[in-house]
Amino acid sequence: VDLSMGPLQRLGRLGTHAGIVFMRLLAPLPLPWVRFLGVCLGYVLYAVVLPRRRVVHTNLALCFPALSAAERRALARQTFVYFAQTWLDRSWLWHAAPERVRQRLQLVGSVEALTGDAPVLVFAPHFVGLDAGWTALTQQLPRRFATIYTGQAERLLDGWILAGRARF
Repeated sequence: VDLSMGPLQRLGRLGTHAGIVFMRLLAPLPLPWVRFLGVCLGYVLYAVVLPRRRVVHTNLALCFPALSAAERRALARQTFVYFAQTWLDRSWLWHAAPERVRQRLQLVGSVEALTGDAPVLVFAPHFVGLDAGWTALTQQLPRRFATIYTGQAERLLDGWILAGRARF
């Protein structure tokens, strides 16, 4: 126990440990189970994370003014579900057997542009599937990659994320 931390910090660190253990336990589950858990988590997050929900609703209203309020609400809920599913995907992306990861990920598009050793710059927007795309590239293409990363304030979480992203 690190006595230099306050009780809330220790509780947060314990929660981070528990979260990482939970993700390791999800890794061997069939993908439909992980997806279902993501649906459940997404609906819970939509219900309880009010500040983020307001941001999503505002953005959707600005970007899609022609949609009805009901259509935007449905889109917002689906956004939370996709976010939760892709967060839980990190369980198998970072902890499942490499063969399982390869079975679930498929590179499509102009993949031949990434072959060889000539320098290539890839712009990959930070959307919900970023970690799956990065894992597929680093696992399935025989070349070196570099990325830009902003560290997390919680050191334990930061280490887990960095290890997952550097896995292959």
